[in-house]
Amino acid sequence: MTVCNIDDDDDDDDDNNIYSEELELEDAIHNAILTLKEGFEGQMTADNIEIGICNKAGFKRLLPAEVKDYLAAIN
Repeated sequence: MTVCNIDDDDDDDDDNNIYSEELELEDAIHNAILTLKEGFEGQMTADNIEIGICNKAGFKRLLPAEVKDYLAAIN
């Protein structure tokens, strides 16, 4: 899942966009979980979702314990 909202209308309303280059990693993960939660059926747990981080160093999948911490922070 990529956290962004493509605004294809011509107005300058950026209120619905949740991605910016200045977005901190923690905030991006938080936004991704909230976005995923909107369409998720049932309860999200560290056992039924995965979070990956891709940057210049490569790709890293978070451990279930790390995912659990992020989920606890939004609940």
